[in-house]
Amino acid sequence: MSALAAALRERALVGPRRVVRSLLLVVGLGLLLVVLFPGLFAPYDAYELDVPARLQGPSWEHLFGTDEGGRDILSRVLHGARDSIGSALLVIGIAAAFGTLWGAVAGWAGGWADRVLMRIVDVFLAFPYLVLAMAVAASIGRDLRSAIIALAVVWWPGYARMIRGQVLALKGQQHVRAARTLGAGPSQLLRWHVLPHTLPQLNARVTVDIGYALVALTGLSFLGLGAQNPSPEWGLMVSNAKTYVLNAWWYAVLPGAVILVVVLYLVTLGDELSEEST
Repeated sequence: MSALAAALRERALVGPRRVVRSLLLVVGLGLLLVVLFPGLFAPYDAYELDVPARLQGPSWEHLFGTDEGGRDILSRVLHGARDSIGSALLVIGIAAAFGTLWGAVAGWAGGWADRVLMRIVDVFLAFPYLVLAMAVAASIGRDLRSAIIALAVVWWPGYARMIRGQVLALKGQQHVRAARTLGAGPSQLLRWHVLPHTLPQLNARVTVDIGYALVALTGLSFLGLGAQNPSPEWGLMVSNAKTYVLNAWWYAVLPGAVILVVVLYLVTLGDELSEEST
């Protein structure tokens, strides 16, 4: 009876959960469109100066107000999605690809190769990732490209450790042993019989990490180690706004609220994907 009740409760949750996931996917599609085509949604040119309209508060004409140059903040936020979200996607894409390759080789090879490769990973993980990223970014240049490289350098070890653990668990399973018996080589086994089984957990982590990478990128830009003026990157906008925070609250608060909402959305989507994969 208890099993039947549990099954009925689970079935009752399927409908609302499916609606939530559909809404999350629709929002994700909208974000992707903004990243790819910001000009379709922005009401004004994100770079055009209008000094007489400087530091105007939110209104029907400028929903997010204007900045110190009279530029429409909403338009700059929409155009900044490409630099902010697009760069976070690039960071995690590079880190996930390299970390997956590193962890797969370590987990499959085992022995001394595994120990050497994972000791290198441990060296990276021994440092606070943001401090290490700041050091790397400062050493190679103060621009958005340097910030992307710096974060990718410090982010891949987490993926390497995760994939290595999954490969160790999967390579001894029956379907892998059967494929090896039939003559499949190491690369074929990894490509077709091991790595595909890591994708659900990998996808969930990637989605959450995009949000964290967005926060890290905005932090580097805020500190002057990322995007530079006149870029509408979100962290740089908040950094520029700190001078005017007392008499133009909207300049810092509204872009900051957009960052918060986007990060919460990505974390929620990642949690949903994680639940689906378990």
